[in-house]
Amino acid sequence: MGHHREGHGRLEGWLYAAVSLGVLLASSASLLYGQPTRTMLLTSDSALMAHLKRTDHVFQSAFGDCHDERITRANIDRRATFTYRANCTIRPVPEHDCRSYRVEASGTIDGPEWATIRQMNLTLQCSR
Repeated sequence: MGHHREGHGRLEGWLYAAVSLGVLLASSASLLYGQPTRTMLLTSDSALMAHLKRTDHVFQSAFGDCHDERITRANIDRRATFTYRANCTIRPVPEHDCRSYRVEASGTIDGPEWATIRQMNLTLQCSR
């Protein structure tokens, strides 16, 4: 009877270790494969940019590739704010016009999991 309890205790220990390892691997994989953790919008510029592109309708429908991307952060009236700057192409491709725009978008980080673009300015980068 004593051996049965001892074996059961080892089984529980192995099970706990396996579950703990699974949780650790899953959280590591989410960081590696772009699934931001709850607080990453507050600290990671790349997570904030990915969030904006994934959740903002203008980014999804109007912009193609963006390069020279930068995030500037500030706190205004105890509110976390950001400004996104980049050079982006637009979609759909205009037949006889420039596709390159300087984008400046500013907004707020509303919580650990959400940010909102509140203003966006586009400046045409080509001249004819």
